[in-house]
Amino acid sequence: MGAVDLLKSDEPLLVRGNVDAAEDTSEEGEGQGGGNGRAAGASRGSKLLVSEVLSLKEVRERLTRRVHFRLTTPGLDDRQLRSLREIMARYRGECEGIIHLVIPTAVKPCLKLRIHYGCKPVTI
Repeated sequence: MGAVDLLKSDEPLLVRGNVDAAEDTSEEGEGQGGGNGRAAGASRGSKLLVSEVLSLKEVRERLTRRVHFRLTTPGLDDRQLRSLREIMARYRGECEGIIHLVIPTAVKPCLKLRIHYGCKPVTI
């Protein structure tokens, strides 16, 4: 979908660009703002100079760098770990995968494990 189509849609967007807040250059001797409807020397308002328009789906796919998984050890079993492994294998990608293993009774209650292969951010 092109930028114009995205802007016309009801889809949430991320818009990148710069704000142009330059002052009006009209001369005071030109009457009421040189015929532009503004008083002489008045600010012409800010403009957003758009350089990129992305849908939130594109943002998630293109800009996500890491995927975090938070697992709590009480109640954690082999079936859940196998299920997580299958999901991660199905959605391999370029993102770094990090598992936060929460052990409530430990001195350091959260253990961070980096995953050797990348994953892809998806909503399941």
